[in-house]
Amino acid sequence: MMTSRYIRFIYFSFQPDQIKPSLFKEAVNEFFAKQVPVLWENDHEGVIVEENPDDPISYEAIIDVFMSDLSVNLHFFVGPFLTSLSEAGKGYQTLIKGAEIAGKYSDKAVVNYLEALPYILIDQAENDFRADFVQTVLADTADDDELLKQLKRFITCNKCIRHRQRAISPPEQACNTALNKFKEKQVSKYANSTRQ
Repeated sequence: MMTSRYIRFIYFSFQPDQIKPSLFKEAVNEFFAKQVPVLWENDHEGVIVEENPDDPISYEAIIDVFMSDLSVNLHFFVGPFLTSLSEAGKGYQTLIKGAEIAGKYSDKAVVNYLEALPYILIDQAENDFRADFVQTVLADTADDDELLKQLKRFITCNKCIRHRQRAISPPEQACNTALNKFKEKQVSKYANSTRQ
């Protein structure tokens, strides 16, 4: 019985001179059941090649260990599983480009390729389209800096309730007020557009 073979590329980056590449590779291999190839772009960026993993790997856990034990600020961009080696060349190039784009738009430590799709689409859009899109979606709220800051805090902190409560001040009331204000403006805009 032949099992299917698949690989996945995981882009990583950390600040220059935070850790020696050899030490990084040694530390990364501690998280995998077998040695994993690391393809270096330079001394602080590269790609881990994950082949037929036995167990799922938590890249968030890897980051936690690197931060707590080695004081290394690490970022991952996790690509899709590829089922054919003939896809590897294109998959590698797509991963590098996707990681570059995701890094411009997201400050998350781990971003997977599905989360990056909106960033990639936005990045490929012309400036006029982006401006029109923002105006269409946000309408009058596009100029309300305080509301936009509250919404951004809410969205970025929504992953963890405790973190959200510490990050937003005053926590729930300000957030709910901002969301209600945004919602009212959107409902009003929609109601006005359907009357015309």
